[in-house]
Amino acid sequence: MANEVPVEMQLLRDWKPRSRPSRGVLQIDGGETFTVLMPGADAVGMERMEVLVSGCVRTEPFWVVMRITLLIEGVVLTGARPGMMYLRETDVPSCVVNWPIVAPKTNRMYAGHHTLLMRTVES
Repeated sequence: MANEVPVEMQLLRDWKPRSRPSRGVLQIDGGETFTVLMPGADAVGMERMEVLVSGCVRTEPFWVVMRITLLIEGVVLTGARPGMMYLRETDVPSCVVNWPIVAPKTNRMYAGHHTLLMRTVES
């Protein structure tokens, strides 16, 4: 089985698309991977949203666990969150990661409930 797995990620804020579905790669049993998300309908202008995946290891032949860090304009949205993902190609997200609300509604950049959806895609 390959150590690099192509994935698709999308960030939602209050269940609206803050980013478009964006392609990335998971490095299993290796180093960190870094994916830049493309702004979506609920983005604040052309903001920079990044996902850092680290500690990605297999727990079963087709399952991995990992730590996921979300950065918006270079600011880490709380600490790394745990994730678990199915490695076979799927039509629906097999990894859903939620972040707590960290800012009041008046702060347009960081307010809201953020959710990252991830799924394996074909290369």
